[in-house]
Amino acid sequence: MVSEALATAANWQMAPYNRWAFQNVRAVLPTVIVSRDPALVRPFVSSLQDLGSLPCPTVGQTPTALTDVLSQTYVDGFLVLQNGNVLFEQYFNGLQPTSTHIIMSVSKSMIGSLIGILESRGVLDLDRPCRFYVPELRHSDYGAVTLRALLDMRSRMRYSEDYSDPNAEFFDFDAACGLRPLRQANSIVGMHTYLAAMKSDPHDSGDFQYRSTDSDVLGWVAERAMGQPLQQLLSECLWRPMGAETNADLMTDTFGAPLADGGLCVTLRDLARFGECQRNDGHVGDRSVIPSGWVAATRAGDRETFAKSPQGSVFPKGAYSRQWWAVDSERGVQMALGIHGQTIYIDKPNRLVCVQLASQPEPFNLEHLLSTLSVCRTLSRELRAAP
Repeated sequence: MVSEALATAANWQMAPYNRWAFQNVRAVLPTVIVSRDPALVRPFVSSLQDLGSLPCPTVGQTPTALTDVLSQTYVDGFLVLQNGNVLFEQYFNGLQPTSTHIIMSVSKSMIGSLIGILESRGVLDLDRPCRFYVPELRHSDYGAVTLRALLDMRSRMRYSEDYSDPNAEFFDFDAACGLRPLRQANSIVGMHTYLAAMKSDPHDSGDFQYRSTDSDVLGWVAERAMGQPLQQLLSECLWRPMGAETNADLMTDTFGAPLADGGLCVTLRDLARFGECQRNDGHVGDRSVIPSGWVAATRAGDRETFAKSPQGSVFPKGAYSRQWWAVDSERGVQMALGIHGQTIYIDKPNRLVCVQLASQPEPFNLEHLLSTLSVCRTLSRELRAAP
């Protein structure tokens, strides 16, 4: 494992340094705390099964044991719930049950849930433009975008998140947030400054296009609408009611602005708690945490426009809705996904939740994603719930 001395703010996302850094973000970059409530912690019931040897089909290979697939795809932790009971829980690469690990863009799905909670309380109107809530965006192109468009990533803003293109705006935005070195001396510094300077693309169709910046504007809207920092909102609206057992970390930029699009660091078990709350229509026990109608909407979405996107070929029955990937909108199977392998997989018909923390070398590797899907789908078939 890479030592603490070698991982820095300049290389923390690069292999092999990310294998240590993803579990130790607070030692490398600025973070704030999303606090739990010890009185509300909901312990798991374990009914562990021997699933590690379960054969899982992999890309171009013969079926491979589940544990071996996880090891080969740089997984740091994997947990399986069915009916809220832990059936399988395994850690790799030094990760511990109490260790927080960055979840990258899985954070977006938690931000989406927060927006749903605030909307249900009458704080937010999805059809209002961002400038209504964020005065700093009054004269910005983002200011005219509605919250509904942000939730489904249909903002029309000029922004590419092609990780294979070194000229993609993603890398400049990352640098503005302090997550990698600036590429030019006159580059914009600060997340809010970058968002306010972004321009719309007159040639954009308004269909789904993956943009992390849309999620950061949502986080900014939530803060301004409530007059509270994002970490406090997440704690009061989601983390505590959900029964999290460990405080989460939330990365900020160099000026203290929270990174809503991918900055949350959580334990494997708390990631599973969030997934189980989503599977259970927003409920934790008898308590409603996320509005059930909101959760139902995340499982559907506009399949026609999604099919035109690069992700349409990976999820042919899919859509993107309210910061979630509706993998199979017909069956109610959905995912939250983050670069380098962070995953929540929810198969509602089979009452199954699989969560994964990883430190894969590349931001996106299609074979690794397909391997993760294979593992989760194999588990769904093996653990098929009785009707």
